[in-house]
Amino acid sequence: ITIGKNIESIGAYAFMGCENIRRIVLPSTPLSISSGVFSDTAFYKNSNNWDKGVLYIGTNLIKAEESISGLYQIKSGTTSIAWSAFEDCTSLKSVKVPDSVEKIGMYAFDGCTALESMTLPFVGESLNPENDEYFSYDHFSYIFGGSSEWDNDEYVPASLKTVVITKDTNIAKSAFEDCG
Repeated sequence: ITIGKNIESIGAYAFMGCENIRRIVLPSTPLSISSGVFSDTAFYKNSNNWDKGVLYIGTNLIKAEESISGLYQIKSGTTSIAWSAFEDCTSLKSVKVPDSVEKIGMYAFDGCTALESMTLPFVGESLNPENDEYFSYDHFSYIFGGSSEWDNDEYVPASLKTVVITKDTNIAKSAFEDCG
């Protein structure tokens, strides 16, 4: 399957269970990739497509095995991290996201209960997220599953002590409110 460069997002479970998909080509432009998009495809199940427990498709990080532990450095050149990519990686202690990343999906680090430090290019979904009247994308808990800045205390892991922002020049109002 080839996804054209005009596509900006792929919805949850869009190709899940399509067992005959053996090859996937995604554009190098940043994508919003929801949870489970390629789960249970032949491509997803092929261990040769996984690099040290992490599935990348082109410049997109799709999923990490829950057994990922310690420090994980996301590959330079990665442009997107899918929704729920590191979900329930309970032994992950530190993650470094390169400045090449332009989109981070909701729940990307949900359930990472041992996380102590993060290096991120920005806070929230992207460098300049577009909030709407019902949902905000520019708060810290977004990458842990929170829907607004008022969720920071509930979603951000208590173990997290250090956050380094490397690229963003503005941090939104209440972005880290109640983060412990």
